[in-house]
Amino acid sequence: MEITEDGNVWYVDFMGGYLGRYNPENKKFEEWLLPAGESSRPYGTALDEDGVIWIAQTGPYPNEMVGFDTNKEQFISSTVIKEGGSIRHMYYDPKADSFWFGIDTGYIARGKVIDKDSEKGE
Repeated sequence: MEITEDGNVWYVDFMGGYLGRYNPENKKFEEWLLPAGESSRPYGTALDEDGVIWIAQTGPYPNEMVGFDTNKEQFISSTVIKEGGSIRHMYYDPKADSFWFGIDTGYIARGKVIDKDSEKGE
């Protein structure tokens, strides 16, 4: 789960393949199907300082890391993680503008956040 500055609670649905948002002000839920669909098996998440949630899709092999811009409400990035195994816990480091994650094949990896304004959505 991640909580954005506006107080919204973001979560992933492992079995359904969704990213969801709960707005505590109006008590409403909204969901977006992840790019890999129902078989995406989202697991780890990390929220960066620009309001992008990085989500590990552990269903596809190799796994994929996708970015979702919570302000524009759209997926902006997709990267294959070639190391194999499933991505687990994630942590965003604002000083380095990057996120760290573990892979159950024994790797620890870092994802560097690039200029999101120049990216094209996938």
